[in-house]
Amino acid sequence: CALPICLAGIGAEAVPATAPVVPLATARRSRNLGIGSLAGSLAMLAASLMLYLSLPGMQSQIADEVVASHVRSLMAGHLTDVASSDHHTVKPWFDGKLDLAPPVVDLAKDGFPLQGGRLDYIDHRPVAALAYRHGKHVINLFILPASGDLPSEAEAETVRGYNLLRWSLRGLDYWAVTDMDARELADWERDWRQAIATAGN
Repeated sequence: CALPICLAGIGAEAVPATAPVVPLATARRSRNLGIGSLAGSLAMLAASLMLYLSLPGMQSQIADEVVASHVRSLMAGHLTDVASSDHHTVKPWFDGKLDLAPPVVDLAKDGFPLQGGRLDYIDHRPVAALAYRHGKHVINLFILPASGDLPSEAEAETVRGYNLLRWSLRGLDYWAVTDMDARELADWERDWRQAIATAGN
């Protein structure tokens, strides 16, 4: 055969007459879906990272508020709204005032008598505050709805010279603050846990 004709035949066989053609709109849509999926994944990653990085800051802010509320309660002479060591008096007092029922125990036999309770304001919400005394020292225990950020075992820290403990138990967050020795605060927390377990409230 003539060379031009043979080459034309080879070209015709090499390229199918019905080769699939992807419409331009479909190609653009597929590309946009891919970009959109990637952007969504990146946005979720960024949001998760921001939340992770903000948690220490959030806890630090609450710790500052707890210390400030503790100091205010002592300066203003407003340690309690209901002054009693009887948990049957203090616990019902919170009914209708909060969206939680704080557990209340008296630790007088352990050297930490309950003084009473009050309403306070922490983390943009009303919370329960219970006051205990040990000699001349006062321990304020703030009780908030669980945030999911605190461990079940108590964590200790010091803020502006005040000793703090924070932990989570049975759907509630607890922040204890005092100016007494950290070891004595740890003893109080141990006795409080034992009393809570025994009382079952």
